[in-house]
Amino acid sequence: MAVDVSKYASELNAVVRMDKAQIWNKIFQNSVSTSHCRTVSGIKVGQTHVDHFADVDEVVQGFQEGFTGKGTVRFEPSPTVQRGHKIDFDFNPYKFVNSWQGDLTVLGRDPKSWPLSRYVIYEILLPAILRDRENKQFYKGKYVAPVAGTPTTAAAAVDGIGQRLIEGAATGLSAGVNGISGIGPLAAGTVYDQLNTAAAQLPTEYRFSTPLKLYLSEDHLNDYYTGREEAIGTHVNTDDKNRNKLVNTMIELAGLPSMNGSNRFFITTPKNLVRTIDGPDPKALPMIVELAKRVISVYGDWAEAYGFGSKELVWANYIGAAQNGTDDETEVFA
Repeated sequence: MAVDVSKYASELNAVVRMDKAQIWNKIFQNSVSTSHCRTVSGIKVGQTHVDHFADVDEVVQGFQEGFTGKGTVRFEPSPTVQRGHKIDFDFNPYKFVNSWQGDLTVLGRDPKSWPLSRYVIYEILLPAILRDRENKQFYKGKYVAPVAGTPTTAAAAVDGIGQRLIEGAATGLSAGVNGISGIGPLAAGTVYDQLNTAAAQLPTEYRFSTPLKLYLSEDHLNDYYTGREEAIGTHVNTDDKNRNKLVNTMIELAGLPSMNGSNRFFITTPKNLVRTIDGPDPKALPMIVELAKRVISVYGDWAEAYGFGSKELVWANYIGAAQNGTDDETEVFA
């Protein structure tokens, strides 16, 4: 099938103009990992977001005449630097014709309602953005300043949660993060015992009476299920609503695709994970389309970063050889 590249570029421009709100929503939609975050919008590139989250110690006291101040801040907020992201995508539409036609045939779609231009945006480009954010940025990202004229990797565009756990520390975990000693890297055959041992190191007030989330890779969550069945068997009371909770605690487990390949776990309160975005600007185009020498270029940019409201409400295992914070905690991902 022949493709009129000039006509196609015009159609693609029309799609990004008419669908700009929907495309913005797709760019900013939650991945599996970011669905666990509290999203803060309106943060521009280069700005530092300091979360308004804080907590104070005991404030109640017996009544007496006059003012007797009481209560000090327990947890200091952790700043998150907003980072810019972009796509500069060059392609020749001829390369997508066959897959587009196949999609139309299998799904019974009408070419008028599902033109090649819409196919490239919604079936090729936006899913790729979501995959990069989930698999390469949310946990595994490590910010590296761009070199002029050279595209960075997706992982180099922003510090992921894995980096936020160790940033600023020559060895061990980042200042403020509570290290769990003696557990070591998660291992397939021992995850169940490791996590239950780790839970015992948490302060009693959090272990038993405060809802917490324990995040780990999907592989290690499956290892945990296997170990749990071996330890306590299967039963209607243990397989369903309690399956994702550590026994006799308020700690709920969540497996993240972004952590696959990591032997780390971390525990925090449900609202302590933070994602900052710049938010859709109704006056801005999400993407711009240009045509030059039969090649179509699609480009656009946005801002997004990840962090914690307060690192003092985070607990994590040491994964270095010493298992006590005196060695290198850096993780290397392919």
